Amino acid sequence: MVSSKAVRRQVLAAIKSAVQSQPKSNIDFVKSEDFGTKKVASTKKYQAQELVAQFVSVVEDYKAVTEIIRSDQISPKLSEIISGCPIRRLVVPSGINPAWMTDLGGIEVIKDDGLMSVEQLAQFDGAITGSSYSLASSGTIVLTSAPSEGRRALSLLPDYHFCVVDAENILARAMDLFALFKSDTPLTLISGPSATSDIELSRVEGVHGPRNLFVLVVWDG
Repeated sequence: MVSSKAVRRQVLAAIKSAVQSQPKSNIDFVKSEDFGTKKVASTKKYQAQELVAQFVSVVEDYKAVTEIIRSDQISPKLSEIISGCPIRRLVVPSGINPAWMTDLGGIEVIKDDGLMSVEQLAQFDGAITGSSYSLASSGTIVLTSAPSEGRRALSLLPDYHFCVVDAENILARAMDLFALFKSDTPLTLISGPSATSDIELSRVEGVHGPRNLFVLVVWDG
């Protein structure tokens, strides 16, 4: 088994690779009587990298597949991943970014109009959605039925779920998430592919959702 420290090193290396071609941004400095000059932007960037590393490490523990990419790599990476899966028909939310799907030649892609039945949605091989937030501590993806995410059934019925996660929206823990929403806000929380086990600990996949979860973490630095 790969140690968590080894996974963290691999993730940080992937982040570095994803942003190495990006231009360096200007860093703001602040003066502090006690601590002198601090690179605030550098500190925030380091913290963000740590959150991404923790999130990816936990998600991979759930047997999901993760990739750290730049925003201009979403479409080609989706095409690469989907071409290696038994996918012929995909369903996507009506508000999905069309730029994500420009390289999906040969795949039938249907936008959900909200009128398809549960039985009809279950006939699709997979779904592509965005996400609102993610939690680093638990490797949880949070969907809020935003336009790029669609209704809850899209992430539950097809056997493959391809989810785009914005690294800037990865929070440290659940408390940070719940502070953003009212108590009655409906949220869908996804922690890895669907799996459960009976009293004899026999693992069964795909009972409560997709058996296959692919997570594209978008990091532009």
